[in-house]
Amino acid sequence: CEKRAKIGTMVRHHLPKSMSLLGGESLDHTHWLAPILCDDPNDLIAFLYAHHFDATKGCSSLIPVLAPEGGTQPKQAIAAFDKLVYLPVFPPAGLRGAQRLTELLLDYVAQRKDRPTKTRKAAK
Repeated sequence: CEKRAKIGTMVRHHLPKSMSLLGGESLDHTHWLAPILCDDPNDLIAFLYAHHFDATKGCSSLIPVLAPEGGTQPKQAIAAFDKLVYLPVFPPAGLRGAQRLTELLLDYVAQRKDRPTKTRKAAK
C-alpha cells in the first residue's frame, strides 16, 4: 500500500498542467487508477496504448451523482465524463514505470501543441 501511495503521489505531482486529476485532494487514495480530464481522451488512450500503457475511459464506480427529479443536474460533472481517462498509476514496472507514464503525458501534450485542432482544420 505504501509503494502504491508513493507512486500515485509522484504521478499526481508530475501531471501536465493541461490535465486535471479528479479527486486529487482526497485524503484517502488507493492509486490503482487515476481519473484525469483530457481534451481528447480517445487520442490520449491510443497514444498511451502504443507505448504499452493500458489507459481506459470506462468501467469504474466513479459516476456523477444526479439530482433528484426536478433538481438542478450537475452539468459540469456530467460533461467532465466526456473528457475522462483512467491512468494506470500503479504500473507493473513500479516507480520507473510511473515515471515513464508521466514523461509520456508530457510528450503527448508537447506534441499536440503544434497539431491543428479539429476546429482549425474545419476553418481552412
